[in-house]
Amino acid sequence: MKSMRKIFTLIALMVPYFLHAQNFTVKGTVTDRDSHEPLIGVSIAVKDKLNGTVTDSKGNFTLITAVNPPFTLVVSSIGFEK
Repeated sequence: MKSMRKIFTLIALMVPYFLHAQNFTVKGTVTDRDSHEPLIGVSIAVKDKLNGTVTDSKGNFTLITAVNPPFTLVVSSIGFEK
């Protein structure tokens, strides 16, 4: 009986952790506004956070974050202005 109570208590304590730790996935493609060519190596990050990603050879990216939406993405690349 004590063992069952310990297991139940452990599960009850872990549930809020798993509910809070949801990941969100953002996928997209970065292209040049004028030529519509895919942009390689563009940095995409959640504003004021450390997690981020970089576009692949086709301009595609996938960003997984634990930050709850809404959030702002910061996109940057050498040779492009804000």
